[in-house]
Parts: sequence; structure tokens; C-alpha cells
Amino acid sequence: MQIRQFEYVQEIAKTGSIRQAAQKLYISQQALSETLKMLENELGFQVFQRSNKGVVPTEAGRIFLNDLEQVMALVYGWKDLAGRYARKYDIKISLQYLLGDLLVNTDLIERLSAIEHVSINWETSSIYEIVQQLRKGEEQLAILHVLSGNMGDQHLRKLQNQGGFWTKKLMDSQMMVIFRADDVLAGRATLCAADLYGKQMVHNRAFGLTPHAKKLAEYTGREPHLFAGSVSAVEYVLQHRDAISYFPKLAMEHNMHIEGGKLQMRCLENDPDAAIYMVCPNRMEKKYEKVIQEIENYFLK
Repeated sequence: MQIRQFEYVQEIAKTGSIRQAAQKLYISQQALSETLKMLENELGFQVFQRSNKGVVPTEAGRIFLNDLEQVMALVYGWKDLAGRYARKYDIKISLQYLLGDLLVNTDLIERLSAIEHVSINWETSSIYEIVQQLRKGEEQLAILHVLSGNMGDQHLRKLQNQGGFWTKKLMDSQMMVIFRADDVLAGRATLCAADLYGKQMVHNRAFGLTPHAKKLAEYTGREPHLFAGSVSAVEYVLQHRDAISYFPKLAMEHNMHIEGGKLQMRCLENDPDAAIYMVCPNRMEKKYEKVIQEIENYFLK
């Protein structure tokens, strides 16, 4: 027996005619008649009495149809469960390069993996590329680290002014100068521009050399050294006493080299404010609600 057969029988009972039921079900009258005969053979009794005027339930058929209403109510309930619980949907989370190592970690992955029927796809890109994707209407949740007054800030403001986007600041995220623990800078509580002179600034090429990063490089009096990845910059600083780099405090405070005492970090006086934001299209905010909540909990822990 098949659910389809039960649905056909209910339609026949509703219309009182195999011909009319076939029309409503968009199948041939012959196919419907054969399906009914197959079901009746399985049941061992006739559900309908046929005549030139149509069909009427037999006595056994009336009992069967009454029971069938309850059975089909359960079946449709199961289909509803399948719709609510069986379908996984993907959420693309786009991160800036410098946030990749920070966020795609065991703690957050476990939090998001615990959300039923959600599959997370992580991607890293530049803030400009992420904002362009959002402006094109791509369905994604973006997490951006924005330094006040720089290009990323300008891109975010344009996106906010454009409308149609949900934006929330997750937390302030102070920028820090990173250097070796045995560097002379370790003796200063706060750094000023003059303290950076003569240093070799190493930077992640993928972040883009923003106007603010260029300004820091100018303080050193040397051309910045650009790397393809953030790890290369950190490794370079570890190996060179005169090297410095520039990262969000949040990205570095639990770094193994900071905790192990090999690297130090200090803030630069009069540095612009920085913060981490979540952004997604307004139409996706409700769909991403649980994921957004877990990310907020991660930052607010």
C-alpha cells in the first residue's frame, strides 16, 4: 500500500466519481481505476460500489475511509516534521582574512555545529570583496573588523546607507602593535609614533595596505614588508628584533606566542577606534537568528 493510493481514494470519495477524481488528480481515468483495484485487492474488500451514477462507499469502505482520515492526519504531520527538521540549509559566513584564524576555531565550530540542520560554509576574503558580494544580494553572514576612518569603515558605511542590511557591532576591538618580547619597546606601557622609527613593519598583503597601515609604515621610516598570510608576518616578527606588525588585540591575545611570552603587544596612542561587526541582508536575519545568537555568545563570553 502507498500513501498515493490513499490520497487517490480520498479524492474519489470526495467527488463521488472516478472520472471527476481523475481530472482533479491530473491522471487518466483508467490509471485511477487500476490503482483503486490494486488497493482493494490488497485490502481484501471493495471500498466503493460502482454504478453509472458514480461511486458510493460500501459498508467496509465507510469504516476504511473513516479510519483513513486519522491515518492521513498522521501522515501529513510526518511530512510537516520532515519539512521542519529533515532539511539542512547552508549558511555562508564570510570573514576578513585576519579574522579567519580567530573565528574558525574549535570553540565556535562546536557551538555552530550544535545547531540542528544548519551547515556552515566558511570563506575568507577582503572587506571590499565581502561588501561587494552583499551589495549584489548574495545570501551570507559577514563578520568584519573595521578600523574607524579607514577604507573598511567607508565600505561598511556605504552598505549601511544603502539600506536593506542588518548590521550589529559585536564588540570594540583595539588594534595593537606586535613585537618580540626582548625588543626595547617592551619597556613602554603605550607606544607613540616616534617609538616605531627604524622598525621593519610586516603586513599581510591580503588585508590591503590601508591608509592607516601606510601611516604606521611612515612612522618607521622604512618600506613595509608584505606577506601573503598573517602567519608569515607573526613568524617574521619572532625572528627579527626590529620587526613589528599590527593586529586586532582580539586576534592576538590568546596567541600561543603571546601566552608563551615570546611576543608582546602594546597599543599606539591616539589610534583610531576599531570594532567587529556582523552584517547580513535584512531578509536573512530571521533565518540566521540561531547562528547570529551563538556568534554573539562567543564574543560576549
